[in-house]
Amino acid sequence: MKKLKTLLKNKIPILAEVKPFFEKLICGHILDHLEFHVTEHCNLNCKGCTHFSNIADEKFTDCLLIQKRLAHLNKIFGKIRKIKILGGEPLLHPEISEILKITRKTVPFADIMVITNGILLQTMPDYFFKTCIENNIIIEITVYPPLFNYLEKITKKLDSLSVKYTLSNKTFSFCGVLNPTGTSPKHETFLNCTGKFCSILKDDNIYMCAIAAYIGYFNKKFNTVISEGKGINIFNHTPKEILKYLKKPEETCRYCTNDFNYFKWETSKNPKPCDWSGKI
Repeated sequence: MKKLKTLLKNKIPILAEVKPFFEKLICGHILDHLEFHVTEHCNLNCKGCTHFSNIADEKFTDCLLIQKRLAHLNKIFGKIRKIKILGGEPLLHPEISEILKITRKTVPFADIMVITNGILLQTMPDYFFKTCIENNIIIEITVYPPLFNYLEKITKKLDSLSVKYTLSNKTFSFCGVLNPTGTSPKHETFLNCTGKFCSILKDDNIYMCAIAAYIGYFNKKFNTVISEGKGINIFNHTPKEILKYLKKPEETCRYCTNDFNYFKWETSKNPKPCDWSGKI
């Protein structure tokens, strides 16, 4: 059936446009992608983390606040396609299983993933995996070097439990994304940005990307004044206004680069501002 659908789309391209049209007609406003942190900090501390988890304060998001925000979004949007639960490292949250259940109950028809570096999967209780299975949660593992030697053991365990999971390609490098001078043309940067599709819920606001939402940690750590994203309050704005906001650049875009610099992945024992630009 999937092959037939693909064939029809290729032979009759208009079919690819018809489905979204009728889906919007039936559902109303659709939010394609939503991410939210359940922790700010991480157990790995990657150099140049674009969520700034290696310099963030230790913080756990309250379950009731998650439920309140998701319930409102599910009410005002006709459909939320995909939700990613992350951080920081989400498995550090002592109530991560409860958060997974709340998310599924509150947004019953979304695809839900928990994004982890996988290190803590070796010690997670059976209840966590049972929760993933019962609530159709996908564990999405980002494979960094510290996991390489344990990956086969972890995947065997997940397979034996019939837990759904996906693996990223092995990550050997990170990319410097910041231009601290703020001289990047924001519209061009926005158009070239892959992160603009990763709308993220922080407190009561949605931001176009994690950098716009969390650059404040960078400013606090290094005493800089990079423009933080304004975000848009989910309780004070309509779905139409939220979607319109997500299609426009923020002032933060001036501080992202169009000239990417890649560097070897490593953890950061002594973070420096250049860790995020890739330039020494």
